[in-house]
Amino acid sequence: MYVYLPTTLDTSHTPATFEGSLLNERNITLTGKESYGMKLAGKTAATAKYENSGTITLKKNTNDAADGSAGMALMADVTVVGLNLASGIAKNSGIIKLEKCKNSLGTYVNINSDITNTDTGKKLILIQL
Repeated sequence: MYVYLPTTLDTSHTPATFEGSLLNERNITLTGKESYGMKLAGKTAATAKYENSGTITLKKNTNDAADGSAGMALMADVTVVGLNLASGIAKNSGIIKLEKCKNSLGTYVNINSDITNTDTGKKLILIQL
């Protein structure tokens, strides 16, 4: 799941604003390199929601592994002006599992924000290389 709102220089020079919900309530399973279960790169409104209440699994299959991946990410992007998300909005109340993958993370943030792992949220790392 990915919200990507690059800045377009139209006549108003106003970046698009994400006002919706990016919610995972079921299962996301990824096996490709440098994959993201949920990623947000855009200017957001105060009403935006970003939450995993389901299960995100990064794993290895016969041919591929989710190496260098993240379950949830808030990442800087040079094509997005005003990229933001208020503190406390991004939440993991579900499960993020890493199985047989290398250099991967449950959550990753490199903007002025955070991802909260709630009381019910779990990050499981299963190392079986």
